[in-house]
Amino acid sequence: MDTMDQNLILHIEALVFIARDSITASEIKETLEATLEVKLDEHDLLAILEKLHEKYQSEDFAFELAKIGGGYK
Repeated sequence: MDTMDQNLILHIEALVFIARDSITASEIKETLEATLEVKLDEHDLLAILEKLHEKYQSEDFAFELAKIGGGYK
C-alpha cells in the first residue's frame, strides 16, 4: 500500500468517525474529491470501507464501523 492509499484510508476513517450522523459512500467520495483534489473510484472506496469494517471487527477495538441507514457510522 503506497502513501497515497494510506493517506486516503486515514481521511476516510476520519470522515466516518467525526460525522454526526451516518455518512454515505457518495458523501465521502464528494468530500474527498473536493478536499484532496483527486478522482476516486466508487468501487475502490467501497473496498476500503469493507477493509475498515473488517479491521474494526477485531477484538483490539472497542467500537466498530457499521452500515446504518444507507451510510457508515
